Amino acid sequence: MEQLKNKNPSTSSGSKEGTKPRFNMQLEQLLQLFGLEEKEARVYLTFLHLGTSSVYEVAIKSELKRPTVYLIVEELSKKGLVTLTKEGNKTYYTPLPPKKLFKRWQNNVDKLGNQLPALEDLSSGSETKPFVQFFEGKGAVLDMYAEQLSSNHDEMRFFGSYSSVRERVGNITRPTPSHHGKNLEIREILDQTPGNKEYSHNSTTSQGFEVRFVRAGERLGPIDICIAGGMVYIVTAHRDIFGIKIQSSLIASTMKAMFEMSWQMAIKKRLSS
Repeated sequence: MEQLKNKNPSTSSGSKEGTKPRFNMQLEQLLQLFGLEEKEARVYLTFLHLGTSSVYEVAIKSELKRPTVYLIVEELSKKGLVTLTKEGNKTYYTPLPPKKLFKRWQNNVDKLGNQLPALEDLSSGSETKPFVQFFEGKGAVLDMYAEQLSSNHDEMRFFGSYSSVRERVGNITRPTPSHHGKNLEIREILDQTPGNKEYSHNSTTSQGFEVRFVRAGERLGPIDICIAGGMVYIVTAHRDIFGIKIQSSLIASTMKAMFEMSWQMAIKKRLSS
C-alpha cells in the first residue's frame, strides 16, 4: 500500500505528517458548487493530496476529528467519490480521479441541457408547447428505447409493426408488466405479420400485457409508436432510421384517445395464430 501511495502523483514531496495541505480555497468552493459540503470538499481534496489513504491519515492532514472524517467518507463513498479497499485488517480509500469526476459532472450538465427546453416550458406555464427531440441512426434510436425501459409509468401503449422495426434497428427490448417491480399495464396494436404474431405469442404469457391486431392485409409499415405518461416516442425504419420524442401532456393524451378508439376496433389476439 505504501508503494501505491508513493506512486500517486498528487502526493506532495517533502510534506510533513500532521501538516495541513495548502489547498486553493477556490477548489473547495468549486466542489461546493457541485453539491459537496465544505468538509466533504476538504476531505476529498485531502485524499487527492495523499492518494490511497486511511481515515486516520486524512483526519490528521485535514485537521478534522476522526469520527467526523468517518461520517464524511461514508457520504463520499455513497456519491462514488472514494472507493474502499482492504489490506489485511486495515481499510483504505482511493479518491475518484479528477478527470473522471469532471466527466461525470459534464454528463450531468449535458443531461440537464437536453431537458432545458422542457424546463423552460414548465417555467413559462405553457401546457401547449411541446418539447421535441430527434434521434438519428441505430445507436441513437436504441438509446431512445433504453429511455423507455428506464421510465416509470403505470401504463404504456404501443402501436405499429414491432417486428419490422426490430429487423432494421436490432435488439429492441420491451418493458414487462413487472417493470420496476410494479404492475405495469401494457397494450399493443400490431399488424398481422408472422414476426409480430410470434412476438405476441412469446410476450403475452403474463397478466398485464395484451396485444390486438389490425385487420388481415392491413400493413402499418416499419413504424413503432409508444405512448407513456406525457411522452410520445415514434420510431420509423423505412429507408433511414430515426426517432422522435415528444414531451407534451396534450399530445400524449390525444394520442392515447386515438389509440383507445383503434383498440376497440382491433382484433383480439388468438394464441392459435
